[in-house]
Amino acid sequence: MKSNIVKCALFAASMLSACIWLLSGCAAPRVAAPVPEISPNEMMDSLVAGDKLVRSAYLKGKGKFTSGGTEETFMVNLLASRPDRLIVNVLGPLGLPIAILWLCGQDSLCIYLPSRNAVLVEPLGADMPGMILPPAAPILVDMFCGMAPIARFAHALQNFEKTSDGHFLTFKTDRELLIAFAKPQPWHIESFEWAKLANTSEQVSVEFEDGEIRDDIWRPGKIIITSPALGQVISVNITRDEINPSPADSLFVPKIPPNAVWQNAF
Repeated sequence: MKSNIVKCALFAASMLSACIWLLSGCAAPRVAAPVPEISPNEMMDSLVAGDKLVRSAYLKGKGKFTSGGTEETFMVNLLASRPDRLIVNVLGPLGLPIAILWLCGQDSLCIYLPSRNAVLVEPLGADMPGMILPPAAPILVDMFCGMAPIARFAHALQNFEKTSDGHFLTFKTDRELLIAFAKPQPWHIESFEWAKLANTSEQVSVEFEDGEIRDDIWRPGKIIITSPALGQVISVNITRDEINPSPADSLFVPKIPPNAVWQNAF
């Protein structure tokens, strides 16, 4: 049975300046502005244009992992380059390394656990009966970047529903379902749910909270990732968010001890 720390490392195949805006008690109440009229094509053009503004990200944050009534805290340093390069250092409360996660192949996530001097190799986006696996690498990288995989699904818009404060967008391909909630000023995705149609237990819900606009890009200050089937929740308050750094390729390959044991995660 894997420890909660190992579970956190595995599910962090999906983790990622907590800016909480406090209103003065004497301030006048805010009145929500009406949602602008927009067509489905205009919406998609706006969302995809915003999506393309973020090519890579360097994030630091403080996180909390909840599973089965237990709760553990961690710190995270993350470097991602869209669509398929990623490395994440997970640290304990005292700054000691817990795990290093990186994309070690087109369809594989590797997780190095210093406490065991072992590397676990986990498939991504695969169909394995009885297993709950993370989504494909591009979707993982998007979540780590604080983004929704809109560009990946833009061609598959099925439904466009206006609400009092935004729009629900439903995308469906032959393998996957994506339901996203878009809000204006500028148009951005505030939350989404992804599921694999062949195995709906492989579902991830992502919320982007405490957002702000920087350099014309809407960025979240907090990310909450939930795996309902596993009963696991990871929340990360982002303390540093650097958009579009130019990382060297070598930064995405960790230095693992030569005597580390490599094994399948399952």
